[in-house]
Amino acid sequence: MAKTLGIVSTTYHLLVLLFLKESVLFDDDVDLIVTNKTENMANLYKEGRFNEYFNRVYFADATKIKNPYKSGLVTFFESFVYNGTTKKMLDQKLDIYDKVFFAAPAMPDEMVKEIAKTLIRKNHFPIFPTNILKINILKKEFLNLLL
Repeated sequence: MAKTLGIVSTTYHLLVLLFLKESVLFDDDVDLIVTNKTENMANLYKEGRFNEYFNRVYFADATKIKNPYKSGLVTFFESFVYNGTTKKMLDQKLDIYDKVFFAAPAMPDEMVKEIAKTLIRKNHFPIFPTNILKINILKKEFLNLLL
C-alpha cells in the first residue's frame, strides 16, 4: 500500500483528486494538502469537511511565501538541504510519500514548488505522476477497471 499525497487549490482540483482516489488510488493511503488559493477551499478545510475522505489533511498558507522567485542555487539548497518556507507554510510536519499528485504539472504554482522541494529532500525521489507517460499508465489502469 503506497502513501500518496494530493495537493489541491480549487474545487476542480479536489474533484479530480477524489476521482483518482476512488478509481486508481483505492489501495493507497491518500493524504491531502489544501491551499488557501481560493477562499472556498480554505473555508472547507476550516469546517473539517475533508477529514472523512482523507487519512491526513494539511493546510498550506500562501501568505507565508515571501519570495517565490528564487535563484537556482537557493532552489538547489532548499531541495537537498533545508527548506524553511514549507515549514512556515504548512500547519503540520510533512510526512514521507511514495506518490504526489497536483494540478497544472506544466506550470506549478509557488506553493507546489515549495512543497515539491521539501518532498524531494525528505523522500529522496518521490514519484510525481504528472508527466505524459504516467498519465497514460493511469489511463490504462482506469480503462482496465472499467472493462
